[in-house]
Amino acid sequence: MSNGASSVESSTQPTLESARMQYFWTRYKNKGFSEKIIELLLSTVDNNSTRMVSSAICIWEHWCNANNVNPTTCNINCICEFFSNMITQGKSYNTIAGYRSVISEIHTQIDGASIGNHSDIIKAMQAI
Repeated sequence: MSNGASSVESSTQPTLESARMQYFWTRYKNKGFSEKIIELLLSTVDNNSTRMVSSAICIWEHWCNANNVNPTTCNINCICEFFSNMITQGKSYNTIAGYRSVISEIHTQIDGASIGNHSDIIKAMQAI
């Protein structure tokens, strides 16, 4: 990623097929898990949903890169701006709710809450 965003890939990371799996791999590696344990943990991820989630991650990453925002640590305002942009593009509530879930899956907690459970995100979703 560019513009100061941290990369989700490392030099020792095996090639992964999806953005979702790359984020999981990086998260577990940063927590100090061995590659053997990471592979075990990744084996529990639902492969059927990974393609859809990875597509949504790519859309979020693209928006973040275009707006010089880190997709895993940005503030709530950036996420709400992304939702607003998606509304402008004509995306449905369900599509935006999917983006919220994906962002919540890869983003660090803010104010002790996951993105999907953050009070400002809940209010933003109610407004859609």
